[in-house]
Amino acid sequence: MNLKLKLETCLLVFVLIITSNSANGKDIIPKDSVIPGLYTKFEAAVKNPLNVKILDLSNKNLKTFTYSLIDFKNLEQIDISYNKFTEFPVLILDVKNLKVLDLGHNQIAQIPDKIIQLENLEELYLNNNQLKNLSESIGKLKNLKNLYLYNNQLADIPESIRELNALQKLYAFNNKISKFPEDLCELTNLKVLDFHNNLIGNLPCRIDKLVNLEQLILFNNKLTSFDFEIQNNSKLRVLDLSYNDISILPENIHKLHNLERLDISYNRISKLPDKIGNLKKLRELVMYNCNLDSLPDSIGDLDSLSALAAPFNKIKIIPGAIGNLKVLEGIDISKNEITYLPESIIGCINLKKLFLSLNPFSKNEKIKIGKMLPNVKISW
Repeated sequence: MNLKLKLETCLLVFVLIITSNSANGKDIIPKDSVIPGLYTKFEAAVKNPLNVKILDLSNKNLKTFTYSLIDFKNLEQIDISYNKFTEFPVLILDVKNLKVLDLGHNQIAQIPDKIIQLENLEELYLNNNQLKNLSESIGKLKNLKNLYLYNNQLADIPESIRELNALQKLYAFNNKISKFPEDLCELTNLKVLDFHNNLIGNLPCRIDKLVNLEQLILFNNKLTSFDFEIQNNSKLRVLDLSYNDISILPENIHKLHNLERLDISYNRISKLPDKIGNLKKLRELVMYNCNLDSLPDSIGDLDSLSALAAPFNKIKIIPGAIGNLKVLEGIDISKNEITYLPESIIGCINLKKLFLSLNPFSKNEKIKIGKMLPNVKISW
């Protein structure tokens, strides 16, 4: 993972990050801002319990939670992240109208079955704890929309997850999950699934039932294939399969008409599907170290492509059709076997950065490329 970040930072600085809905990117309330109903000290909150809508006791070195919340009838959000809790603070269960509960960055090892008392909960942050399993009672939280489980020690996800019909976002990365929870395939409202940095070896065929899925993040697992009726996932915008052991991309990947970012880096994919050019909304195509020996002519049909990265491969020829990419801003084809660039590349009128290092270009070819692209920053 560190290698990937280093490469993308150093070589692909022109890539725009599309996945703005990061699990780590929840809205942060400035501590010095005046927000009606926000209290950061319990002493002040207890004096006006009916005025409290948000109770933020994060990062206060708390080990236990001894505050009675029975009188806090309008309390909707509790943040006790970045403390030192080892047990779930059961007094929180008295807050029947609670919608958001943040327990992240503690040392909690178990979630009690009584969590079902929080029947109005919509967001639950359990990330960065010591969870090895998750109670089946989690499935009773019928209003839950966003569930954050990342950075724990989970080996699986309970079957009751299939009952969370309102669930839209599930972040379970950095765990020890070896089997993709097939029960998730029943949750047709899911928009984001992030299971990167786990041990998943295959995906269930039924994943095509997730018809509203927009982001599927599976990098750094143990996948050897990615093949199912993918056309049913036509709303998918971000697909990250990097750092797996996949050898073939499905031919029907071109049916992901809304795909904006595709990362297949560090796999064994030696060839791209011929119809990849049908991905008319694709903005980023990232293919580090895939053993690619060529690029299809149809790559010139990627009308929205702004970043093309294919370093550390065995590509010998860049197709002339690349000149059709009018919005392309950055190309990284360093460490390949390329000896020349087609003159049509001057058609990339928005090209700003071009990475060509570690290719066998002659001195004359370098001069020629420099003259063809006088306004492009070229890295040799």
